Amino acid sequence: FIAGDGSLLTAAHVVTDCRRIDIVSRLVKPTAADILASDAKQDIALLRVPHLRPPAILPLGPPVGRRTSHQVFVLGYPTSAGPTIPAETWATLENDKFPASAGAVADPREIVWIEAAAVTHGYSGGPILDTGSGAVVGIVKGMIDTSRLRFVPGMPASGVAAGPGAARLAAFVRE
Repeated sequence: FIAGDGSLLTAAHVVTDCRRIDIVSRLVKPTAADILASDAKQDIALLRVPHLRPPAILPLGPPVGRRTSHQVFVLGYPTSAGPTIPAETWATLENDKFPASAGAVADPREIVWIEAAAVTHGYSGGPILDTGSGAVVGIVKGMIDTSRLRFVPGMPASGVAAGPGAARLAAFVRE
């Protein structure tokens, strides 16, 4: 949840073609959510659960030390997790592997690149949290075919995921 009005973010592909969307958690009663906006290209969806007091509100913000590799925390619902308690894993921010000349691709405010072998199917739309600030620095879009990243020196050979960063998420919410 990103606001007290019951607004939350997820990946657009998670809710595309759903006839009904329910928020299911051990912290709240199952409640229907509405899609307020969705952008398939950026893979972001803004949902709202009317009349629900969120158990926690997480701010959007850039990673601490934006260009340096450091640990972030990722939540998701792979098949190994239960339906109401998310799986948790640590990941390493990998944006610093790209040259600064790569522009938005290298900027973790725009795209977050993480190394996290545990992030698999089911983590889509889950938050990527900076433990230094407690802010959501991005959401998981999906795993990356790392053979396409061979040109990036130092990029891990496997276990890389990416998703929209906090600046993209905030701009989407503002629109």
